[in-house]
This record gives sequence, C-alpha cells and structure tokens, in this order.
Amino acid sequence: FPFDQESGLDVPDGYGGEVASHLRTVLVGNPKYSVFLYSQRLSPIRRAWQDNSVESADIAPPFTEDRAKPLKLAQMLAADFYLVGMVDDYKFDPANKVAMMTLSAGLIDGKTGKLLGNFVVAGRADATSAATDAEEYRAVAAGKAIEALRDQVLPSAEAETEPAGETTSETTETTETTTSEAGPPEADSTPPGPAPTAPESDTTPPPDGASEGPPPAPGQ
Repeated sequence: FPFDQESGLDVPDGYGGEVASHLRTVLVGNPKYSVFLYSQRLSPIRRAWQDNSVESADIAPPFTEDRAKPLKLAQMLAADFYLVGMVDDYKFDPANKVAMMTLSAGLIDGKTGKLLGNFVVAGRADATSAATDAEEYRAVAAGKAIEALRDQVLPSAEAETEPAGETTSETTETTETTTSEAGPPEADSTPPGPAPTAPESDTTPPPDGASEGPPPAPGQ
C-alpha cells in the first residue's frame, strides 16, 4: 500500500506513494512472488466502490491507522501478504551534506490479518554520494532505506510459506504494497504496466484522491 507519512516532514505531499512504488520495483525481481501496488483503480476495488459496498474513505489512505481497513482491501484483492508502512522521519543537513530517512513497515498475512514481521530501516546519503542538491540527497537516502526494507521483507514472507519441518529464522524488525503468489488482480482491458489502472471502457470517475498510476520511483 502507499506509505503514510508523518506530518511536518520535509517531503512532498503523497511522497509515501513514491516510496511504495520504488519498493515494488525492487521487489519484483524476486522469483517467488508477484508484487503489485495498491490503487483505488484496481478492478475489484473500483467495482466495490461503484456498487456502494465500500465508502471512499474505506479505500483511501491512511492505511496504518486502522488495521481492519487494509486487511479488507487485501482480501478483496486476494493478496497472500500485504505491506503497510510509514515514512517516519526525514532530515537533511545542507551544511554537512547529510540526509537521513527512516521507514517503518509491517508485513501481514492477507487471509488472517496476522502480523508476520515489523521492520524499521534507515537510509543515509552523505557527501560521498553522487547527489548534488536536496532532492537528490533525499532520493539516495530513500533508495538505501527501501533496499534495506526489501532485504528484510522477503525472508519474512518466505518463512511463512516454507514446508513444515524446515527451520526458518524469524525477523522482527515495519508499507503498504501487496504480494501474491497467484499474481496481481486483473484490471479490465488494461495493458500490462507497472501498476494496473481502470478499464478504458469504464468512464466512471474514481473517488477523490484516486491515483492515476504509480509516481516516478525515487532515484537510487
């Protein structure tokens, strides 16, 4: 799911969506799971809204405040696992050319709502980075934090799906993208792309705040 973000941070509005989109990008290379980004325009979500099965607030951020909300959405999308998260902190020191970003996320079983892992990661950019301005420093710090999150999320998901009898290690360290072994839900008449969008033949506008698709991923 798009990450929520603490108020007052020196990041753009909706930046949590960029974080989730970048996380999806670094997760798609894994051989076991099909990873997709939650959007109000995914067909099952859109149909439920059009049928008045859900309210606009039920399908829009924030996703970390009410655990029941993302669980219901994940079940509508038949996701095996889903991830909800938060951009907890971001600081940039222009004098010393140091940027630091902290992310937290939770990996949750899409069928039971069981919390499988909590993760807290940080990324740092300094004068040795190739960054030249504040935006690039933020992108580098975010990229490092997201890669650290990927390295913790995948082992936690794999531990839940290993056959009984095998020894697994537990990870307790916290977004919300969704993962599924079966593959992403279909978006009617939508060509393949980085994130499913609404069917071209369906002209009903989505609720306010609906995403037109994932924003550009922050740079490494």
